Amino acid sequence: MKGYLKKLKSKKGSIFDVLGLILLIPFIVFVIVIMFMAYSNTSSGLEDFQASQSDLTGINESVETFTDNTAKFPSFWDFIFVFLIFGIWLIIFISAFILGNNPVFLVIYGIISFALIIISIVLEVALNEFVQNVLIAAYTVSFPMMIHIISNFLIYALFFIFSIAVALYFKLGASQ
Repeated sequence: MKGYLKKLKSKKGSIFDVLGLILLIPFIVFVIVIMFMAYSNTSSGLEDFQASQSDLTGINESVETFTDNTAKFPSFWDFIFVFLIFGIWLIIFISAFILGNNPVFLVIYGIISFALIIISIVLEVALNEFVQNVLIAAYTVSFPMMIHIISNFLIYALFFIFSIAVALYFKLGASQ
């Protein structure tokens, strides 16, 4: 226990936490949209199967259950996406505030933050291309909160970068 507390006290907040958050967002978007596409295609396939095999017992109940789950999928995962993004940001913010950092690393934070801003611009363009793809657009319309975050990805990235910078460097006793 004593060794853990010593490691915790020597741990410093880092821009790499923000980098991880910014790079995690596109991965989560891809996974959620692909899962919804699979659910939707399976649901429509089951409905076609149900129409062709009406004499099977129990198939109506199974298809209705799966269709109901497919209908609930977007709202649930849209909420989970936003909850994960802001939950992870809150954890990073609190840990950065508690742990602190040396003011010397503010210059490094600034340089890496500039790189993150460039990465955010590239990811915003790539994610917008992904969600506006003709084949995928029909599925992504069901995720309004996710689409909002993707459309304003640079603004959210700037918010994450600057809020963590404030937590790390602009507080009383920052020169630890």
